[in-house]
Amino acid sequence: MTFATYETSIQSGAPIELYEFEVGPTIHRYCSGPDDYVYLTKTFDGVQISRTDVDESGELPKDGITITVPRDAAIAEEFRIAPPSDVVLVSVYRLHVTDADIERKLFWTGRVLNCEWKGAVAELTCQSIYTALKRPGLRRLYQRQCPHVLYGPACGLVDTAYKATIVLDTVSGTTITAAAIGAQADGHFAGGMIEWESSPGRYERRGIKSHVGSAVTLTHAILELPAGASVSIWPGCDHSIATCQSKFGNILNYGGFPYFKTKNPFVGTNVF
Repeated sequence: MTFATYETSIQSGAPIELYEFEVGPTIHRYCSGPDDYVYLTKTFDGVQISRTDVDESGELPKDGITITVPRDAAIAEEFRIAPPSDVVLVSVYRLHVTDADIERKLFWTGRVLNCEWKGAVAELTCQSIYTALKRPGLRRLYQRQCPHVLYGPACGLVDTAYKATIVLDTVSGTTITAAAIGAQADGHFAGGMIEWESSPGRYERRGIKSHVGSAVTLTHAILELPAGASVSIWPGCDHSIATCQSKFGNILNYGGFPYFKTKNPFVGTNVF
């Protein structure tokens, strides 16, 4: 029989839901049943997992769900120190264990935005994948600072040309030190980032808030990097025209308007 037959049956159905969280190459799988469930050779761990109802309000940003998992679930641990660098995708499937054909249907798909711990559980706030299709893009503003993302397509700089590999001397909370960092002037790496391979094929990144001497302060702490580890580091940009010219020589791609008039034409003067 088909999935629809079991789904509409009065007493033949035995529904369970399969949850699949994808974080880069890492995949966490759970099922809502009391025991582990194997589907197509993939094992879904049987845990106390639940979700809120799916509302169809007509406003996509509001059509999200909240998934509740045990506080020590591996997917919750992904958010323990800082949100993962990769987008966390989630797919919810529905099937019936009494179905001899084991037909699985995709019920909901989206991405995990945040995790909040409440007692013995963790709540994952999820947003529908369709919000990515309706969200308006950023508009260019009439501003002095450059709005382009550093090393992005509009910026035009190739990140590999500025990447350096350094060996960490110390790691303490949000601060790391390295002799190679001290070889650059203070502020050189402010606004940049570091990247390292946390597991085979998976890379984590942290933004750099400040740079003084041989130390940089990161946006979030890192725990798994010991002293002596190698990381990639990129210099940052304050998006001013002076930095664009002197530091990167990229003034032809500068996206701001540094020379616009500062006088307000709407203050009542006759001549602007």
